[in-house]
Amino acid sequence: MEENPGHKYGVLQNYLVGNTGLVFTNDSDLGGVKDVIVANVLPAPAKQGQVAMCDVFVPPGLTGMDPGQTAFFQVLQIPTKINRGQIEIINEVHLIEKGDIVKAGDAALLQKLNISPFSYGLKVTNVYDDGSFYSAAVLDLSSDVLRAKFHKAARYIASINYVIGYPSKASIGHHISNAYQKLASIALELGVMDAFAKMKKKVGC
Repeated sequence: MEENPGHKYGVLQNYLVGNTGLVFTNDSDLGGVKDVIVANVLPAPAKQGQVAMCDVFVPPGLTGMDPGQTAFFQVLQIPTKINRGQIEIINEVHLIEKGDIVKAGDAALLQKLNISPFSYGLKVTNVYDDGSFYSAAVLDLSSDVLRAKFHKAARYIASINYVIGYPSKASIGHHISNAYQKLASIALELGVMDAFAKMKKKVGC
């Protein structure tokens, strides 16, 4: 950028901060590329000291742990009983709330139960395409959604132009139709039937 001030890659500089990666593709279906990226999510264990990214629940049932480890559950205030020679959790336990700091005991319990409550993967935030830079949210807009938005905008434009009396491609049909109906109403009122015979039938519908 020092050698080429104003280069189109310059827009990327402000976004290449933190834990950021680049994905290069020549696939024209960028929405499909995004789907592949975000679909690759792997489970992650809870670690002491990390901030919980979601609520963590421990389901009731047999734990596979021997009765000698009952004290471990007592410290965590989790009600248990002995069943078939192993510890059984009686009720579902809301162990960690989203946003809480994971404690050592909670992390140890989840590890013993082989529960990986969190996940990690890539999040697509922005798209760069030949000098254009935009939010990845644009990729979620399907052709049907874009078509519906276009039609909605066209209706708004037609309505505004019609109200203010300004003809445009969106409203000209409504202007002509309205003018024709007014002329037909005047002609019918004056008894001039020939020129608007067809319109008389339509007005009567």
